[in-house]
Amino acid sequence: MKKQQKKRTLKEIITSPHTEYLMEAHNAISAKIIEETGFSGIWASGLTISSSLGVRDRNEISWTQVLDTVEYMTDAVDCPILLDADTGYGDYNSFRRVVKKLGQRNISGCCIEDKIFPKKNSFIGEKQELASVAEFTAKLKAGVDSKVNDDFVIVARTEALISGWGVNEALRRAKAYYEAGADAILIHSKASHANEILEFCELFDTPCPVVIVPTKYYNTPPERFEQAGISTVIWANHSLRASVKAVQDTAKAVYNSKSLLPIEKEVAPLTEIFRLSGEHEMEHIEKKYVPTLDPKNIIFLAASRGEYLKDMTKKQPKCLLEINGKPLLQHNIQRFRNKGILDISVVSGYASQQLDKFDVRNIKNDSYESTGECYSLNCAIDQLRESTIVCYGDLLLDEHILTELAKDETDADIVLYIDKSNEKIENHKGCFVRCSSAFSPNPFKDSSPKVKSVVNEDNTKNAHGQWIGLLKVTENGLDNVKSTLTRIIADNKNASINDLIDTLLKNGVHAKCVYLNGGWIDINTAIDLEFAKYSEAKTA
Repeated sequence: MKKQQKKRTLKEIITSPHTEYLMEAHNAISAKIIEETGFSGIWASGLTISSSLGVRDRNEISWTQVLDTVEYMTDAVDCPILLDADTGYGDYNSFRRVVKKLGQRNISGCCIEDKIFPKKNSFIGEKQELASVAEFTAKLKAGVDSKVNDDFVIVARTEALISGWGVNEALRRAKAYYEAGADAILIHSKASHANEILEFCELFDTPCPVVIVPTKYYNTPPERFEQAGISTVIWANHSLRASVKAVQDTAKAVYNSKSLLPIEKEVAPLTEIFRLSGEHEMEHIEKKYVPTLDPKNIIFLAASRGEYLKDMTKKQPKCLLEINGKPLLQHNIQRFRNKGILDISVVSGYASQQLDKFDVRNIKNDSYESTGECYSLNCAIDQLRESTIVCYGDLLLDEHILTELAKDETDADIVLYIDKSNEKIENHKGCFVRCSSAFSPNPFKDSSPKVKSVVNEDNTKNAHGQWIGLLKVTENGLDNVKSTLTRIIADNKNASINDLIDTLLKNGVHAKCVYLNGGWIDINTAIDLEFAKYSEAKTA
Protein backbone atom coordinates (compact mmCIF):
# COMPACT_ATOMS: atom_id res chain seq x y z
CA MET A 1 0.00 0.00 0.00
CA LYS A 2 1.16 3.53 -0.72
CA LYS A 3 1.70 6.14 1.99
CA GLN A 4 -0.32 9.31 2.53
CA GLN A 5 1.26 12.41 0.99
CA LYS A 6 0.94 14.82 3.90
CA LYS A 7 3.51 16.33 6.28
CA ARG A 8 1.73 14.61 9.17
CA THR A 9 -0.76 11.77 9.03
CA LEU A 10 -4.19 11.79 10.63
CA LYS A 11 -3.27 8.56 12.38
CA GLU A 12 -0.39 10.37 14.10
CA ILE A 13 -2.82 13.03 15.29
CA ILE A 14 -5.45 10.72 16.77
CA THR A 15 -2.81 8.59 18.51
CA SER A 16 -0.88 11.58 19.84
CA PRO A 17 -0.15 11.48 23.61
CA HIS A 18 -1.78 14.88 24.04
CA THR A 19 -5.11 16.34 22.90
CA GLU A 20 -5.12 17.67 19.31
CA TYR A 21 -7.56 20.11 17.70
CA LEU A 22 -9.22 20.12 14.26
CA MET A 23 -11.09 23.09 12.79
CA GLU A 24 -13.90 23.03 10.26
CA ALA A 25 -13.42 24.09 6.63
CA HIS A 26 -15.88 24.00 3.76
CA ASN A 27 -13.75 25.05 0.79
CA ALA A 28 -10.11 25.37 -0.21
CA ILE A 29 -9.57 28.96 0.96
CA SER A 30 -11.00 28.29 4.43
CA ALA A 31 -8.83 25.16 4.61
CA LYS A 32 -5.75 27.21 3.76
CA ILE A 33 -6.54 29.76 6.46
CA ILE A 34 -7.03 27.04 9.07
CA GLU A 35 -3.75 25.35 8.18
CA GLU A 36 -1.87 28.65 8.39
CA THR A 37 -3.42 29.35 11.79
CA GLY A 38 -1.71 26.25 13.15
CA PHE A 39 -4.45 23.64 13.64
CA SER A 40 -3.32 20.02 13.55
CA GLY A 41 -5.74 19.21 10.79
CA ILE A 42 -9.05 20.04 9.15
CA TRP A 43 -12.59 18.78 9.65
CA ALA A 44 -14.40 18.84 6.32
CA SER A 45 -17.92 19.22 7.67
CA GLY A 46 -20.90 17.73 5.88
CA LEU A 47 -23.12 20.44 7.35
CA THR A 48 -20.97 23.36 6.23
CA ILE A 49 -20.12 21.97 2.79
CA SER A 50 -23.85 21.44 2.15
CA SER A 51 -24.78 24.84 3.59
CA SER A 52 -22.10 26.65 1.56
CA LEU A 53 -23.73 25.17 -1.53
CA GLY A 54 -27.16 26.36 -0.38
CA VAL A 55 -28.71 22.99 0.45
CA ARG A 56 -29.80 21.22 3.63
CA ASP A 57 -27.64 18.83 5.64
CA ARG A 58 -29.71 15.84 4.50
CA ASN A 59 -27.49 14.23 1.83
CA GLU A 60 -29.00 16.54 -0.77
CA ILE A 61 -25.68 16.72 -2.59
CA SER A 62 -24.09 13.52 -3.83
CA TRP A 63 -20.96 12.05 -2.28
CA THR A 64 -19.08 12.73 -5.51
CA GLN A 65 -19.92 16.44 -5.19
CA VAL A 66 -18.61 16.35 -1.62
CA LEU A 67 -15.52 14.53 -2.84
CA ASP A 68 -14.84 17.17 -5.50
CA THR A 69 -15.03 19.93 -2.88
CA VAL A 70 -12.71 18.13 -0.46
CA GLU A 71 -10.25 17.37 -3.24
CA TYR A 72 -9.83 21.12 -3.82
CA MET A 73 -9.23 21.47 -0.09
CA THR A 74 -6.62 18.73 0.18
CA ASP A 75 -4.81 20.09 -2.88
CA ALA A 76 -4.50 23.46 -1.11
CA VAL A 77 -3.03 22.25 2.19
CA ASP A 78 -0.33 19.98 3.58
CA CYS A 79 -2.15 19.09 6.80
CA PRO A 80 -4.51 16.07 6.96
CA ILE A 81 -8.25 16.35 6.34
CA LEU A 82 -10.90 14.26 8.09
CA LEU A 83 -14.09 14.19 6.04
CA ASP A 84 -17.47 14.11 7.71
CA ALA A 85 -18.92 11.37 5.51
CA ASP A 86 -22.33 11.30 7.22
CA THR A 87 -23.64 7.70 7.16
CA GLY A 88 -21.23 6.61 4.43
CA TYR A 89 -23.66 7.75 1.69
CA GLY A 90 -25.60 4.50 1.61
CA ASP A 91 -24.97 0.84 2.42
CA TYR A 92 -21.68 -1.02 2.91
CA ASN A 93 -21.08 -1.18 -0.84
CA SER A 94 -21.39 2.59 -1.24
CA PHE A 95 -19.00 3.09 1.66
CA ARG A 96 -16.44 0.78 0.07
CA ARG A 97 -16.29 3.07 -2.97
CA VAL A 98 -16.17 6.19 -0.82
CA VAL A 99 -13.15 4.95 1.15
CA LYS A 100 -11.34 3.86 -2.00
CA LYS A 101 -11.91 7.20 -3.77
CA LEU A 102 -10.96 9.29 -0.72
CA GLY A 103 -7.68 7.45 -0.43
CA GLN A 104 -6.96 7.85 -4.12
CA ARG A 105 -7.44 11.61 -3.82
CA ASN A 106 -5.09 12.01 -0.86
CA ILE A 107 -7.81 12.70 1.71
CA SER A 108 -6.60 11.48 5.08
CA GLY A 109 -9.69 9.90 6.59
CA CYS A 110 -13.43 9.92 7.06
CA CYS A 111 -15.94 9.74 9.86
CA ILE A 112 -19.27 7.89 9.53
CA GLU A 113 -22.18 7.93 11.95
CA ASP A 114 -24.56 5.12 12.93
CA LYS A 115 -27.75 6.71 11.66
CA ILE A 116 -30.03 5.85 8.75
CA PHE A 117 -29.38 7.13 5.21
CA PRO A 118 -30.30 9.81 4.24
CA LYS A 119 -29.08 11.47 7.43
CA LYS A 120 -30.57 14.38 9.34
CA ASN A 121 -28.40 16.84 11.25
CA SER A 122 -27.87 15.69 14.84
CA PHE A 123 -29.19 18.92 16.33
CA ILE A 124 -32.56 18.67 14.55
CA GLY A 125 -35.39 16.75 16.21
CA GLU A 126 -35.28 14.06 18.90
CA LYS A 127 -34.56 10.32 19.06
CA GLN A 128 -33.36 9.88 15.51
CA GLU A 129 -33.33 6.28 14.33
CA LEU A 130 -29.97 4.49 14.55
CA ALA A 131 -28.65 1.71 12.36
CA SER A 132 -28.31 -1.68 14.00
CA VAL A 133 -24.91 -2.60 15.37
CA ALA A 134 -24.70 -5.50 12.92
CA GLU A 135 -25.45 -3.27 9.94
CA PHE A 136 -23.01 -0.56 10.99
CA THR A 137 -20.14 -2.90 11.85
CA ALA A 138 -20.54 -4.57 8.45
CA LYS A 139 -20.22 -1.15 6.85
CA LEU A 140 -17.09 -0.39 8.88
CA LYS A 141 -15.47 -3.70 7.94
CA ALA A 142 -16.19 -3.05 4.25
CA GLY A 143 -14.53 0.36 4.56
CA VAL A 144 -11.48 -1.01 6.37
CA ASP A 145 -11.00 -3.62 3.65
CA SER A 146 -11.17 -0.90 0.97
CA LYS A 147 -8.37 1.35 2.25
CA VAL A 148 -5.79 2.18 -0.41
CA ASN A 149 -3.13 3.34 2.07
CA ASP A 150 -2.12 2.33 5.58
CA ASP A 151 -2.48 5.84 6.98
CA PHE A 152 -6.15 6.27 6.06
CA VAL A 153 -8.27 6.70 9.19
CA ILE A 154 -11.88 5.60 9.67
CA VAL A 155 -13.61 7.23 12.63
CA ALA A 156 -16.85 5.62 13.83
CA ARG A 157 -19.32 8.10 15.30
CA THR A 158 -22.07 6.90 17.59
CA GLU A 159 -25.22 8.96 18.04
CA ALA A 160 -26.43 6.93 21.03
CA LEU A 161 -26.27 9.93 23.38
CA ILE A 162 -27.82 12.29 20.81
CA SER A 163 -30.74 9.88 20.30
CA GLY A 164 -31.33 9.40 24.05
CA TRP A 165 -30.11 5.79 24.33
CA GLY A 166 -27.75 6.61 27.21
CA VAL A 167 -24.11 6.01 28.07
CA ASN A 168 -24.34 2.20 28.31
CA GLU A 169 -25.61 1.89 24.74
CA ALA A 170 -22.93 4.33 23.58
CA LEU A 171 -20.27 2.17 25.26
CA ARG A 172 -21.66 -1.04 23.76
CA ARG A 173 -21.67 0.42 20.28
CA ALA A 174 -18.24 2.04 20.62
CA LYS A 175 -16.63 -1.26 21.63
CA ALA A 176 -18.27 -3.10 18.72
CA TYR A 177 -17.15 -0.43 16.25
CA TYR A 178 -13.56 -0.61 17.53
CA GLU A 179 -13.59 -4.39 17.14
CA ALA A 180 -14.89 -3.95 13.58
CA GLY A 181 -11.74 -1.97 12.71
CA ALA A 182 -12.52 1.69 13.49
CA ASP A 183 -9.37 3.72 14.17
CA ALA A 184 -11.17 6.05 16.59
CA ILE A 185 -14.59 6.58 18.17
CA LEU A 186 -16.41 9.91 17.96
CA ILE A 187 -18.85 10.28 20.84
CA HIS A 188 -21.38 13.03 20.20
CA SER A 189 -23.73 14.94 22.51
CA LYS A 190 -26.04 17.92 22.24
CA ALA A 191 -26.13 18.62 25.94
CA SER A 192 -24.98 22.08 27.03
CA HIS A 193 -22.50 20.51 29.46
CA ALA A 194 -19.84 17.82 29.03
CA ASN A 195 -20.99 15.51 31.84
CA GLU A 196 -22.14 12.56 29.72
CA ILE A 197 -19.11 12.89 27.42
CA LEU A 198 -16.74 12.81 30.39
CA GLU A 199 -18.66 9.88 31.88
CA PHE A 200 -18.30 7.98 28.62
CA CYS A 201 -14.56 8.64 28.56
CA GLU A 202 -14.19 7.43 32.16
CA LEU A 203 -16.06 4.16 31.48
CA PHE A 204 -14.66 3.45 28.00
CA ASP A 205 -11.83 1.01 28.73
CA THR A 206 -11.12 0.01 25.13
CA PRO A 207 -7.66 1.07 23.82
CA CYS A 208 -9.17 3.29 21.14
CA PRO A 209 -8.78 7.07 20.64
CA VAL A 210 -11.85 9.16 21.46
CA VAL A 211 -12.88 12.18 19.39
CA ILE A 212 -15.43 14.80 20.51
CA VAL A 213 -17.34 17.73 18.96
CA PRO A 214 -18.13 20.29 21.74
CA THR A 215 -20.45 22.47 19.68
CA LYS A 216 -23.02 22.70 22.49
CA TYR A 217 -20.76 22.33 25.52
CA TYR A 218 -18.20 24.84 24.27
CA ASN A 219 -17.88 26.45 27.73
CA THR A 220 -16.03 23.39 29.06
CA PRO A 221 -12.39 24.27 29.78
CA PRO A 222 -10.03 22.45 27.39
CA GLU A 223 -8.08 21.14 30.36
CA ARG A 224 -11.06 18.90 31.20
CA PHE A 225 -10.80 17.25 27.80
CA GLU A 226 -7.07 16.72 28.20
CA GLN A 227 -7.52 15.26 31.70
CA ALA A 228 -10.15 12.87 30.34
CA GLY A 229 -7.64 11.54 27.81
CA ILE A 230 -9.60 12.73 24.79
CA SER A 231 -7.58 12.29 21.62
CA THR A 232 -9.01 14.95 19.34
CA VAL A 233 -11.39 17.91 19.66
CA ILE A 234 -13.26 19.11 16.58
CA TRP A 235 -14.56 22.68 16.24
CA ALA A 236 -17.14 21.61 13.70
CA ASN A 237 -18.87 24.57 12.04
CA HIS A 238 -17.37 27.85 13.16
CA SER A 239 -15.56 28.86 9.96
CA LEU A 240 -18.82 28.91 8.03
CA ARG A 241 -20.72 30.60 10.84
CA ALA A 242 -18.05 33.30 11.11
CA SER A 243 -18.07 33.92 7.36
CA VAL A 244 -21.89 34.14 7.27
CA LYS A 245 -21.83 36.80 9.99
CA ALA A 246 -19.04 38.71 8.24
CA VAL A 247 -20.84 38.68 4.88
CA GLN A 248 -24.12 39.75 6.46
CA ASP A 249 -22.47 42.68 8.25
CA THR A 250 -20.50 43.72 5.16
CA ALA A 251 -23.48 43.50 2.81
CA LYS A 252 -25.64 45.49 5.21
CA ALA A 253 -23.03 48.24 5.59
CA VAL A 254 -22.52 48.59 1.83
CA TYR A 255 -26.26 48.51 1.15
CA ASN A 256 -27.02 51.22 3.71
CA SER A 257 -24.18 53.56 2.75
CA LYS A 258 -24.13 52.85 -1.01
CA SER A 259 -20.35 52.99 -0.63
CA LEU A 260 -17.36 50.77 0.15
CA LEU A 261 -15.85 53.34 2.50
CA PRO A 262 -17.33 51.87 5.71
CA ILE A 263 -15.96 48.39 5.08
CA GLU A 264 -12.86 48.66 2.86
CA LYS A 265 -10.47 48.69 5.81
CA GLU A 266 -12.40 45.90 7.56
CA VAL A 267 -12.21 43.28 4.82
CA ALA A 268 -9.20 41.35 3.58
CA PRO A 269 -7.28 43.14 0.81
CA LEU A 270 -7.27 41.57 -2.64
CA THR A 271 -3.57 40.85 -2.21
CA GLU A 272 -4.46 38.47 0.61
CA ILE A 273 -6.93 36.64 -1.63
CA PHE A 274 -4.26 36.32 -4.30
CA ARG A 275 -1.80 35.03 -1.71
CA LEU A 276 -4.19 32.43 -0.30
CA SER A 277 -5.09 31.19 -3.78
CA GLY A 278 -1.42 30.84 -4.72
CA GLU A 279 -1.34 33.52 -7.41
CA HIS A 280 2.32 34.29 -6.61
CA GLU A 281 3.26 30.75 -7.59
CA MET A 282 2.41 31.49 -11.20
CA GLU A 283 5.57 33.56 -11.62
CA HIS A 284 7.69 30.52 -10.82
CA ILE A 285 5.47 28.14 -12.76
CA GLU A 286 5.54 30.31 -15.87
CA LYS A 287 9.33 30.51 -15.75
CA LYS A 288 9.50 26.73 -15.53
CA TYR A 289 6.88 25.66 -18.05
CA VAL A 290 5.87 28.56 -20.33
CA PRO A 291 8.34 29.00 -23.16
CA THR A 292 9.82 32.47 -23.31
CA LEU A 293 11.30 33.85 -26.47
CA ASP A 294 14.94 33.10 -27.11
CA PRO A 295 15.57 36.68 -28.32
CA LYS A 296 16.73 39.13 -25.68
CA ASN A 297 15.16 42.26 -27.17
CA ILE A 298 12.96 43.64 -29.93
CA ILE A 299 13.12 46.73 -32.12
CA PHE A 300 9.87 48.07 -33.58
CA LEU A 301 10.23 50.25 -36.66
CA ALA A 302 7.41 52.78 -36.27
CA ALA A 303 8.56 56.07 -37.77
CA SER A 304 5.94 56.49 -40.50
CA ARG A 305 2.62 58.24 -40.45
CA GLY A 306 1.00 55.88 -42.99
CA GLU A 307 0.39 57.34 -46.44
CA TYR A 308 -2.80 55.35 -47.17
CA LEU A 309 -4.57 56.15 -43.89
CA LYS A 310 -5.02 59.88 -44.62
CA ASP A 311 -6.81 61.77 -41.82
CA MET A 312 -6.72 58.77 -39.46
CA THR A 313 -3.04 59.48 -38.82
CA LYS A 314 -3.13 63.25 -39.19
CA LYS A 315 -2.41 63.74 -35.48
CA GLN A 316 -0.73 60.47 -34.54
CA PRO A 317 1.68 57.90 -35.97
CA LYS A 318 0.31 54.75 -37.52
CA CYS A 319 1.49 52.57 -34.62
CA LEU A 320 -0.92 54.39 -32.28
CA LEU A 321 -4.09 53.59 -34.23
CA GLU A 322 -6.63 52.31 -31.75
CA ILE A 323 -7.73 48.68 -31.94
CA ASN A 324 -10.61 47.88 -29.62
CA GLY A 325 -9.63 50.42 -26.98
CA LYS A 326 -5.85 50.03 -27.09
CA PRO A 327 -3.21 51.45 -29.46
CA LEU A 328 -1.66 48.94 -31.86
CA LEU A 329 1.74 49.48 -30.27
CA GLN A 330 0.35 48.65 -26.83
CA HIS A 331 -1.05 45.36 -28.16
CA ASN A 332 2.40 44.47 -29.49
CA ILE A 333 4.30 45.53 -26.37
CA GLN A 334 2.03 43.48 -24.13
CA ARG A 335 2.26 40.36 -26.29
CA PHE A 336 6.03 40.33 -26.36
CA ARG A 337 6.26 41.08 -22.65
CA ASN A 338 3.98 38.15 -21.97
CA LYS A 339 6.55 36.02 -23.77
CA GLY A 340 9.41 37.29 -21.64
CA ILE A 341 10.87 40.08 -23.79
CA LEU A 342 11.16 43.15 -21.58
CA ASP A 343 13.87 45.05 -23.48
CA ILE A 344 11.76 46.87 -26.09
CA SER A 345 12.87 49.71 -28.36
CA VAL A 346 10.67 51.69 -30.74
CA VAL A 347 12.17 53.80 -33.51
CA SER A 348 9.74 56.70 -33.85
CA GLY A 349 9.50 59.56 -36.27
CA TYR A 350 6.18 61.22 -36.99
CA ALA A 351 4.72 62.69 -33.76
CA SER A 352 7.46 60.85 -31.88
CA GLN A 353 6.73 62.55 -28.55
CA GLN A 354 3.45 60.63 -28.32
CA LEU A 355 5.43 57.43 -27.76
CA ASP A 356 7.09 58.80 -24.63
CA LYS A 357 4.13 57.66 -22.51
CA PHE A 358 4.94 54.00 -23.17
CA ASP A 359 7.40 52.25 -20.89
CA VAL A 360 9.80 51.46 -23.74
CA ARG A 361 12.97 52.89 -25.19
CA ASN A 362 11.84 55.61 -27.63
CA ILE A 363 14.58 56.13 -30.23
CA LYS A 364 13.72 59.11 -32.41
CA ASN A 365 14.55 59.29 -36.10
CA ASP A 366 14.38 63.05 -36.58
CA SER A 367 15.01 62.61 -40.31
CA TYR A 368 12.11 60.22 -40.84
CA GLU A 369 10.59 62.30 -43.67
CA SER A 370 13.71 62.02 -45.84
CA THR A 371 14.97 58.55 -44.83
CA GLY A 372 13.83 54.97 -45.07
CA GLU A 373 13.50 51.90 -42.86
CA CYS A 374 17.20 51.01 -42.90
CA TYR A 375 18.07 54.46 -41.62
CA SER A 376 15.54 54.01 -38.79
CA LEU A 377 17.02 50.63 -37.93
CA ASN A 378 20.49 52.15 -37.94
CA CYS A 379 19.27 54.70 -35.36
CA ALA A 380 18.86 51.69 -33.07
CA ILE A 381 22.06 49.91 -34.12
CA ASP A 382 23.29 49.86 -30.51
CA GLN A 383 20.23 47.77 -29.64
CA LEU A 384 21.05 45.21 -32.33
CA ARG A 385 22.52 42.46 -30.21
CA GLU A 386 22.65 38.70 -30.28
CA SER A 387 19.16 37.28 -30.80
CA THR A 388 17.27 40.49 -31.60
CA ILE A 389 13.84 40.68 -33.24
CA VAL A 390 13.16 43.42 -35.76
CA CYS A 391 9.47 44.01 -36.41
CA TYR A 392 7.41 46.56 -38.32
CA GLY A 393 5.41 48.71 -35.91
CA ASP A 394 2.20 48.31 -37.93
CA LEU A 395 2.25 44.50 -37.72
CA LEU A 396 -0.28 42.64 -35.54
CA LEU A 397 0.74 39.05 -34.78
CA ASP A 398 -1.23 36.05 -33.58
CA GLU A 399 -0.05 34.02 -30.59
CA HIS A 400 1.14 31.06 -32.66
CA ILE A 401 3.65 33.25 -34.51
CA LEU A 402 5.17 34.40 -31.22
CA THR A 403 5.53 30.72 -30.32
CA GLU A 404 7.56 30.23 -33.50
CA LEU A 405 9.84 33.05 -32.38
CA ALA A 406 10.68 31.07 -29.24
CA LYS A 407 12.46 28.36 -31.22
CA ASP A 408 16.24 28.26 -31.15
CA GLU A 409 17.89 29.07 -34.49
CA THR A 410 21.55 28.47 -33.66
CA ASP A 411 22.69 27.62 -37.20
CA ALA A 412 21.15 30.56 -39.06
CA ASP A 413 22.47 34.11 -39.44
CA ILE A 414 19.00 35.57 -39.72
CA VAL A 415 15.51 34.10 -39.63
CA LEU A 416 12.79 35.38 -41.96
CA TYR A 417 9.13 34.65 -41.31
CA ILE A 418 7.45 33.89 -44.62
CA ASP A 419 3.76 33.59 -45.36
CA LYS A 420 3.34 30.79 -47.89
CA SER A 421 0.97 32.98 -49.91
CA ASN A 422 2.46 34.82 -52.88
CA GLU A 423 -0.63 36.96 -53.50
CA LYS A 424 -0.02 40.66 -54.08
CA ILE A 425 -2.22 43.02 -52.09
CA GLU A 426 -3.11 46.49 -53.32
CA ASN A 427 -1.45 49.36 -51.42
CA HIS A 428 0.95 46.93 -49.71
CA LYS A 429 4.64 46.78 -50.49
CA GLY A 430 5.41 43.10 -50.27
CA CYS A 431 8.79 41.40 -50.15
CA PHE A 432 8.43 38.14 -52.07
CA VAL A 433 11.06 35.44 -51.83
CA ARG A 434 12.14 32.11 -53.22
CA CYS A 435 13.32 29.45 -50.80
CA SER A 436 15.20 26.16 -51.00
CA SER A 437 11.81 24.44 -51.06
CA ALA A 438 8.16 25.39 -51.11
CA PHE A 439 5.96 25.08 -48.06
CA SER A 440 4.93 21.49 -47.34
CA PRO A 441 2.65 20.14 -44.61
CA ASN A 442 4.94 17.08 -44.51
CA PRO A 443 7.27 17.71 -41.53
CA PHE A 444 9.90 15.33 -42.94
CA LYS A 445 10.29 17.22 -46.21
CA ASP A 446 13.03 19.87 -45.92
CA SER A 447 12.27 20.68 -42.30
CA SER A 448 14.69 23.62 -42.35
CA PRO A 449 14.25 25.52 -45.65
CA LYS A 450 16.45 28.52 -46.46
CA VAL A 451 15.49 31.83 -48.08
CA LYS A 452 17.52 32.05 -51.29
CA SER A 453 16.53 35.29 -53.02
CA VAL A 454 14.13 38.22 -53.22
CA VAL A 455 11.71 38.03 -56.16
CA ASN A 456 10.68 41.06 -58.20
CA GLU A 457 7.09 42.10 -57.42
CA ASP A 458 6.25 41.75 -61.09
CA ASN A 459 7.11 38.05 -60.97
CA THR A 460 5.47 36.89 -57.73
CA LYS A 461 4.12 33.70 -59.35
CA ASN A 462 7.64 32.30 -59.01
CA ALA A 463 7.83 33.18 -55.30
CA HIS A 464 7.37 30.68 -52.49
CA GLY A 465 5.85 33.31 -50.22
CA GLN A 466 6.20 36.82 -48.84
CA TRP A 467 8.14 38.16 -45.90
CA ILE A 468 5.67 39.51 -43.33
CA GLY A 469 7.82 42.26 -41.80
CA LEU A 470 9.38 40.21 -39.01
CA LEU A 471 12.95 38.94 -38.76
CA LYS A 472 15.32 37.65 -36.13
CA VAL A 473 19.02 38.43 -36.06
CA THR A 474 21.05 35.67 -34.40
CA GLU A 475 24.46 35.83 -32.76
CA ASN A 476 25.97 34.25 -35.90
CA GLY A 477 24.65 36.97 -38.20
CA LEU A 478 24.90 40.02 -35.96
CA ASP A 479 28.17 41.49 -37.26
CA ASN A 480 27.20 40.87 -40.88
CA VAL A 481 23.81 42.57 -40.46
CA LYS A 482 25.30 45.61 -38.72
CA SER A 483 28.07 46.12 -41.26
CA THR A 484 25.70 45.61 -44.22
CA LEU A 485 23.22 48.06 -42.71
CA THR A 486 25.93 50.70 -42.33
CA ARG A 487 27.07 50.29 -45.94
CA ILE A 488 23.53 50.44 -47.33
CA ILE A 489 22.54 53.72 -45.69
CA ALA A 490 25.88 55.26 -46.68
CA ASP A 491 24.78 54.71 -50.31
CA ASN A 492 21.03 55.23 -49.93
CA LYS A 493 19.36 56.77 -46.87
CA ASN A 494 15.96 55.78 -48.28
CA ALA A 495 16.75 52.05 -48.39
CA SER A 496 14.07 49.70 -47.06
CA ILE A 497 14.43 46.55 -44.99
CA ASN A 498 13.57 44.71 -48.20
CA ASP A 499 16.79 46.16 -49.64
CA LEU A 500 18.72 44.98 -46.59
CA ILE A 501 17.36 41.45 -46.94
CA ASP A 502 18.14 41.41 -50.68
CA THR A 503 21.72 42.52 -50.07
CA LEU A 504 22.26 40.00 -47.29
CA LEU A 505 20.94 37.15 -49.45
CA LYS A 506 23.14 38.16 -52.41
CA ASN A 507 26.12 38.13 -50.05
CA GLY A 508 25.36 34.51 -49.12
CA VAL A 509 23.93 34.97 -45.64
CA HIS A 510 22.33 31.86 -44.12
CA ALA A 511 18.69 32.96 -43.86
CA LYS A 512 16.38 30.38 -42.38
CA CYS A 513 12.78 30.36 -43.65
CA VAL A 514 9.97 29.82 -41.15
CA TYR A 515 6.78 29.30 -43.10
CA LEU A 516 3.53 30.75 -41.76
CA ASN A 517 -0.05 30.38 -42.87
CA GLY A 518 -1.71 33.69 -42.00
CA GLY A 519 -1.94 34.90 -38.42
CA TRP A 520 -0.62 38.41 -39.12
CA ILE A 521 -2.07 41.71 -40.26
CA ASP A 522 -0.03 44.49 -41.84
CA ILE A 523 -2.12 47.56 -41.03
CA ASN A 524 -1.66 49.77 -44.05
CA THR A 525 -5.20 50.82 -44.93
CA ALA A 526 -8.53 51.53 -43.24
CA ILE A 527 -9.73 48.08 -44.33
CA ASP A 528 -6.73 46.48 -42.59
CA LEU A 529 -7.59 48.39 -39.43
CA GLU A 530 -11.19 47.18 -39.39
CA PHE A 531 -10.05 43.61 -40.00
CA ALA A 532 -7.61 43.93 -37.07
CA LYS A 533 -10.44 45.10 -34.80
CA TYR A 534 -12.57 42.15 -35.86
CA SER A 535 -9.70 39.71 -35.40
CA GLU A 536 -8.85 41.00 -31.90
CA ALA A 537 -12.50 40.88 -30.86
CA LYS A 538 -12.66 37.19 -31.81
CA THR A 539 -9.61 36.30 -29.72
CA ALA A 540 -10.49 38.49 -26.70
